[in-house]
Amino acid sequence: MAQQYKAFLSYSHADEVFARWLHRQLEGWKVPRDLVGRVTPTGAVPRTLRPVFRDRDDFSGGSSLKDATIKALEASEFLVVICSPNSAASQYVNEEVRLFKAMGRGDRIIPVIIAGEPGSANDECFPDAVKYVVDESGAIGTDAAEPIAADARESGDGRVRALAKVVAGLLGVAFDEITRRAEQARRRRVAIAAGTGAGAFLFATGFGTYALYESYQAGVAIDRSVFAIAGMIGRTDDIDASTDLSALRSEMLRTECDLIQGLARGRRAMEPREATICQNEQARALFERGDKAGAIAGTAAWLTRMRTEFESTTPPKLDLAIAYVKAGRELYVLRSAAEDPLQYAALKDVIDISAKAGHAFLTDQYIRNIHEDAIWRYLPYLEKRKDWKASRAIMEGATELRAQQASVGTESERYGAAMEHGVYLRRLGWLALRHLNDKDVALKSAQQAVALFGKLKAPEEGAVRFAHQSALAHEVLADTYLAAGNKAAAASGYQAALEWCNRALNSKQPIDNEMRQTLNKEMAYLRRQMALVQ
Repeated sequence: MAQQYKAFLSYSHADEVFARWLHRQLEGWKVPRDLVGRVTPTGAVPRTLRPVFRDRDDFSGGSSLKDATIKALEASEFLVVICSPNSAASQYVNEEVRLFKAMGRGDRIIPVIIAGEPGSANDECFPDAVKYVVDESGAIGTDAAEPIAADARESGDGRVRALAKVVAGLLGVAFDEITRRAEQARRRRVAIAAGTGAGAFLFATGFGTYALYESYQAGVAIDRSVFAIAGMIGRTDDIDASTDLSALRSEMLRTECDLIQGLARGRRAMEPREATICQNEQARALFERGDKAGAIAGTAAWLTRMRTEFESTTPPKLDLAIAYVKAGRELYVLRSAAEDPLQYAALKDVIDISAKAGHAFLTDQYIRNIHEDAIWRYLPYLEKRKDWKASRAIMEGATELRAQQASVGTESERYGAAMEHGVYLRRLGWLALRHLNDKDVALKSAQQAVALFGKLKAPEEGAVRFAHQSALAHEVLADTYLAAGNKAAAASGYQAALEWCNRALNSKQPIDNEMRQTLNKEMAYLRRQMALVQ
């Protein structure tokens, strides 16, 4: 049968989102003019990769699935197999591969891994017909076929490079030729724009040569970015509940970095925050590919650089402060993901870094959020080690910073910082009472927390949380009074805490089951304490 299709896409319909994206990309691929007509091991390079067969679009309603499949396979020059645990379990995908190999075209199969792991007992991505040799009769043997696949996973080539590998396979040219085409075209454009022929270029000064190279490198990064962005825009057409938005976001960030780096070489320097985002994304890509030590070392080195720049810049700059905080947090994230013994040292560093940056820029919400998150991640570690002195130091530093932040900014910013200030005061009181045997600090901190919540007016949407935190502050104060033998004051405190819990439960705002259970447990404790003081 005469070949009608450049390629047949074989995939499980569970992977249809990726299949639709790949189908669009292949059919829209513009083959470089200088490649068209070149004779390769797969034949002459065509002007286009169209048409590419995708069963859901191309099967006619009157054909049986089996007959239509065989006819389409016979009419296809290549078979592109989208490999995942879904396709590994699909009888249809396995049969399509088996039939194509039985036709004597096993060397024209291009696997594309999108999920799973080759050879995994629990997460295999290759169907048997891909993994093993198929003889002329169509029987799947036991000899390994050792397929060479494009890997579209983030931990592999990524979508953009995987697509380029598929295109190279379909055209019968080296992968380098596909990836170099945009670079070569850009180089020619730069040379023409600079008014330099071959002779002029040879006699260019060293500075001029370097400038031209920098401009060329900028063009490469920009061209690569534009190509990647086009693919990602296509992917947004297929967003549904099953789409991995975190992977798409990561890919977009890395592409943004390519674009920023290209613009930086050609037009402006990268800002510290932009450069840190790029460094972090590159480190994550390295980490995902298995070089965890390299990713951590690179991020640690970048953090050292940001620390030096931040501490030596007077007056401090917000963009640099945020870059410093981002670098510190990323080092902790990588060490934590690698289960590195130094992960908690890195987390303590995040607290210190975000505290320094927070004192310099009191109203920045991002810095405050990172500081808050790091503290509540670090405290359980200290409690497990029973390092109460370190916990106290963390609480005292946090209360001081939040007190300053509660005095500046918008009304919403001041309220948020004041709430956190009250929580830290209450926590400090609890710590002093339960673990440090310091009743004076416990009493002072609890009284300050109660007074602070008494002055605050909660926004309507925060009524439940405000009431709960007020109840906890009164509870710690009452526990402190009870420890000091002042039962009357303790009874008053427990009664106030009960009233705040009731306010929370009776709030007009919706309460989730977890908060409702927490409040009910709190009230049960308060009632038991009330019985002790009466």
